[in-house]
Amino acid sequence: QTGRAYFRLVVKGQGGHGSSPHTSNDAIVAGAHFVTTAQTIVSRRLNPFETGVVTNIYCFYVIQLSIF
Repeated sequence: QTGRAYFRLVVKGQGGHGSSPHTSNDAIVAGAHFVTTAQTIVSRRLNPFETGVVTNIYCFYVIQLSIF
């Protein structure tokens, strides 16, 4: 069976100051980790005798909601 699925993932973060990066929640790092992990699903999680493809994770849209 072939199939396809589309999804939209929203990762929200909170910026911080350069002197205290530990107080921020970096959404770019979380999104990049998701992309890296999703690309390893086929090679690490699926039986090698079955087929599977994960493709086209290609866009990050960064929207800043407020400026201080």
